[in-house]
Amino acid sequence: PHNSPSSTPNPIIVRAHCDEGKRLLEVEEFQQAIDEFTRVIELDPEDLVGFRSAAAAYFERAYIYGELGQYQRAIEDYGSAIEL
Repeated sequence: PHNSPSSTPNPIIVRAHCDEGKRLLEVEEFQQAIDEFTRVIELDPEDLVGFRSAAAAYFERAYIYGELGQYQRAIEDYGSAIEL
């Protein structure tokens, strides 16, 4: 089930996606890592679970976009990370 805007995300699930994204980034599986970090942002867009998951996901995703030469997307995600 998807979280409604008023519900608190499950921190175990959010953390699992974040950890998997980091693992995929380490082995340079960039698109899969982007997908995992995007899922973190979808699950916890306002960082409600308490460990800065969305901010970290935006930061990691921005790094990947930079590596892929997608600089505008990287700038946007860095900006989102800073806002959180």
